[in-house]
Amino acid sequence: MSQTDATPSWSGYIFQGEVALCKAIEVINSLDNINQKYCLKLEQDEDFSIKTDNLEVFQVKAYLKKGCDKMNSYKNVIEELISKYYYSLSKPKNPYDKRSNIPSSRIEKRKRPIKAYLITHSNISDYDNTLQEYNKRFSSIDFNYFDTIHGQYRLDNIEEKLGNAITQYFAKNNLQLTNLNNVRNYCSQKISSYIKKRHQTKELYSITFTKIIEWLTKPDIEYNDFAWHQIESILTKTLSEDLQALALEEEEKNLEYEKLDKCLLHLEKLDRENLQNLITRLTPHKKFNFGYDVIDSSSVRKIVSKSIRKILLDPNEYENLTYLKDKELYQISTIGDNPEIKTQKQLLLEKINSNTCSDIDFYITEHMNVSKEEVSSRTQNILGYEPSEINEEEIDTKLDDTNSFGLIDVEQTIEILNK
Repeated sequence: MSQTDATPSWSGYIFQGEVALCKAIEVINSLDNINQKYCLKLEQDEDFSIKTDNLEVFQVKAYLKKGCDKMNSYKNVIEELISKYYYSLSKPKNPYDKRSNIPSSRIEKRKRPIKAYLITHSNISDYDNTLQEYNKRFSSIDFNYFDTIHGQYRLDNIEEKLGNAITQYFAKNNLQLTNLNNVRNYCSQKISSYIKKRHQTKELYSITFTKIIEWLTKPDIEYNDFAWHQIESILTKTLSEDLQALALEEEEKNLEYEKLDKCLLHLEKLDRENLQNLITRLTPHKKFNFGYDVIDSSSVRKIVSKSIRKILLDPNEYENLTYLKDKELYQISTIGDNPEIKTQKQLLLEKINSNTCSDIDFYITEHMNVSKEEVSSRTQNILGYEPSEINEEEIDTKLDDTNSFGLIDVEQTIEILNK
């Protein structure tokens, strides 16, 4: 990963996908007639491309490091785009391997140049649309074929912009939009699944404009898929926002940045089944009714992100976000500092007990500490027997086998695991 690119996961398929979808709907809104061949292409030419009567290609860069607001950070990308899509390309044989070619740009302009765009998260404060500081080869082109869209499609506003594009489509076509959030989230789920599949299978995908319009007007919502997309978005977007903040910090934050970056790269690769398994382990105190309260950004930030950044060890398993030390397994959770939980500790433990994984020794919480012994004493009623019914040795065995977890707050966990 580039040292200036701080969006390995979320920008890789969620942000990039939402930008692509937003641009496609904006183009749809600008057209009077939709040809059946008009389409959005994902990661075929560049990050995405839009084919109408002409082809336009888009490279998305969400650089977040210091200097990302300066033209110099994008010089190589701009020159590469112009070389590929404005000038001709030759592919001479590799002299060392006759089976391969070495693509190189030639000085001749293409007979039909392709319009290329660079989209940047950051606003470029010293942007010069004439590229006067560049080599004449780049500053003398016809700028009808190159442009930079900077600071318009951002990590923090892409949902709003996508919502605006959807609202405009419904207004233009005199259609009733009953629930913007549902339509937007459904479309986001569809596009992210396409891009994620592209990363996993390497297959190429094109999505016709008519298919996108079908998503907008006739969403075939599978509620479970829709809900899982919401949960995944909350988890990955919160971690990505923390990564963004770290990218702008001083050098002493580099280790935290690298650890969170590495974790996001692993999470990107999870399929739906493994994602569901991870979420159930992060939320042992929640019953899954697919409401929006399954996971929240506050607990993700205060527990999950903090654990990943501050614990020096890498997770024992990224797909579960567990840590192993001295034969004890610590599971990151999202058990927060809810006042109701403190006054209803028995209920909390019952919920965890019914959902818990038998291999967990400690669930990492925001502020709560409950020893294994206290968990065992409080959950005897769950086992369906009273202490008088069996001897103490049998009780200890049953409790050890079925209630082997304790709760430990994130600060103590960091201290223990970093020794």
